[in-house]
Amino acid sequence: MKKVLMALCALAFVFGCQEPEVTPDKPDGPDGPTGKGEFTLTSNAAVTIDQAGGEVKVEFTSTVDWAASLDVESSVATLNVKSGSAEDTFVKVTVKAFEEKNSSREIKLTLKPEGLDNVVVTITQNGEFVPFFEVSESQLEIGPAGGQVSFTISTNTEFNVKTYDEFEEWAAFTLNETTGTFTVQANPEFDAREAYVKFTVPAIQVPILDDEGKETGETEDMPVRVYLSQKGKVSLDWIFTIPDDIVAGSTNYSVAIYNSALLLCNGSALFMVNPADGTVLGEVPMETDGHTIKCITTDDAGNLLILLDGMYTEGMYVIVMPSSDQNQQKTLLYYPNPYYGYGLNNIKAKGDVYGQAVVTTFGGGAPNYGGKNVCLYWNVGSGSAAWEKNGEGVYISKPTGDIAPEHLASHTCWDSFRCIFAPVGPRVSDGFMFGGYDGQYKLLFYNGSSWSPVMDPGYTWESGITSYASIDWGGEVYSIALGMSYFPCWDIASDLWFMKGNGASVETAAKIPVPILTTEGLDADSSIFAYTPQASDVALHVEEGNLAAYIIDGSLKVFGKVTFSK
Repeated sequence: MKKVLMALCALAFVFGCQEPEVTPDKPDGPDGPTGKGEFTLTSNAAVTIDQAGGEVKVEFTSTVDWAASLDVESSVATLNVKSGSAEDTFVKVTVKAFEEKNSSREIKLTLKPEGLDNVVVTITQNGEFVPFFEVSESQLEIGPAGGQVSFTISTNTEFNVKTYDEFEEWAAFTLNETTGTFTVQANPEFDAREAYVKFTVPAIQVPILDDEGKETGETEDMPVRVYLSQKGKVSLDWIFTIPDDIVAGSTNYSVAIYNSALLLCNGSALFMVNPADGTVLGEVPMETDGHTIKCITTDDAGNLLILLDGMYTEGMYVIVMPSSDQNQQKTLLYYPNPYYGYGLNNIKAKGDVYGQAVVTTFGGGAPNYGGKNVCLYWNVGSGSAAWEKNGEGVYISKPTGDIAPEHLASHTCWDSFRCIFAPVGPRVSDGFMFGGYDGQYKLLFYNGSSWSPVMDPGYTWESGITSYASIDWGGEVYSIALGMSYFPCWDIASDLWFMKGNGASVETAAKIPVPILTTEGLDADSSIFAYTPQASDVALHVEEGNLAAYIIDGSLKVFGKVTFSK
């Protein structure tokens, strides 16, 4: 406990135990005082009076005539007389009440004896003393890297300080006069943490409340807490519910960062979103010649890939918007979809499609009804996929291969966003990742010859890994997967999986039940269930040294930004 007294109001109290020295004013006239006669102050030259005011009698002896004046308006103080003769030995100053709390004012009475130096009497009036204690901020925030954060105290009374050992270990508190400072260590955890310091003020009593918030009739020293919140390695920056006009008719969603613009696709149109706060800025006008925009993604070079059409027997187009020279826009792929099912969708790419890259799509199907699940990939070399004429003489870009995991041969995927199939790197030899709501629920890696699990989220029937992305962040590769809940109506939350590495080197760093993906506020009779076509997606972007993950959860129809710090 530390006890500190800070006197912010300078209160001068004089108890009359010593006669102060009187300093004469400068001479009045051009010739100065004559020095003839005597004038002696017999009462104190400094007087203190309380805020209520009252009468101050100033006494003296004199052998000459004298005059008196005040340096304040009559609303502050008045004199009973303004002059007198040698026989008159006092004046009375009537001081009005002083309403200003925790302050003081001075009233100067000047006595002017004829032919002698002036004599000044100072009357100090103190306002009512009211104890107060204030802090400049009661909620402080600091990033995961730690550092120092301070606040200031304003008070005129004693107070006590209480610190706590469990906080001092990582947020040491010091008080230097009126400045309180937390020295905060780096937060090694993904979760945020909180500390506080407590002040108590004995001069200010406040009612003690019971558990119901009612006064008990007893009081306590006023408590004041200053809280410190430190972000963990992950923080939620914003979230919004996808507006109805975007949701309407949608069965899938995808998201991409293109030239610092945040784009959201609802399976038929593109929308621009403010990456700073999630505000939907409006629809992006696109001329597609009657084709339907199904999904979007970007490659490692920032080029935007737009997948058009792709349903069964329908041609799938992949259009590329370059990150730099817009004149280089091109059709990267055209492939008539021969697979009975829910269409080719959920496009992903690694590398640079104007150089070396791998592009993937997934097509969901129902094998029991003649459908097929496919994981198609295209090798792009020197900025082009392999093109050939089909039997009808039309140039098409056939897939380089189809490497769907064996268990999909008998598993029904009711839409093409139920699984994620993504390249690990810009070359086919780098391998592929697969996850899904697929009956096995694991994250798989394909090493060129076979699939093997690299991460088991522990899901059974409630959720599946339906989104996956990787990025180079500060010279190291990191990956994020989204395990989307298919039963949010049963209060089953979606999860973010934050991982170091990519492909076979994936190492789970944290499982984060993200607040945006929980079901708080949903009605119990929500119609959201596993067989409603939905989609999730995640786009990664390095911003100011941090990793930003833009996450869309089609099951809950929410879109949010989560930031990771090292």
